[in-house]
Amino acid sequence: MAYEGRVIEFPDHQTTVIRAPKGYSIVVSNYFALGGNAHWPPNARGHYDMENTNAVLSTIEDWRSGSGPDGKDVTKAWSNASFAKYRDLAPDCMGAWLVYWRQNFPGLDNRQKDDAGKPMKNWWPFLFY
Repeated sequence: MAYEGRVIEFPDHQTTVIRAPKGYSIVVSNYFALGGNAHWPPNARGHYDMENTNAVLSTIEDWRSGSGPDGKDVTKAWSNASFAKYRDLAPDCMGAWLVYWRQNFPGLDNRQKDDAGKPMKNWWPFLFY
């Protein structure tokens, strides 16, 4: 995705429109974001977009936990209000988002499961070893 401008739109909380570089658009219905990444919170419209107040569906707080019906992850409306409480703690760059995002990684005694249904490993040791 290009760094310039907003390349994604969310007409409603479960639809995304991606503007492709050659002038056409891709519409994804029944869309939900798993958890975002370092550049993209779940409702980001472009790189480093922490200002979109519109909610999208996301599984970030239940990712790979299977707490929902039929063992699926719980999908719920998510917006930048989820990490607003960290803006004073980490006001630079993507700080507030990154604090929130990392709190949803598998940690000590986490509920997340791997593909075999076994508990996922704590991610913290991988930063140091």
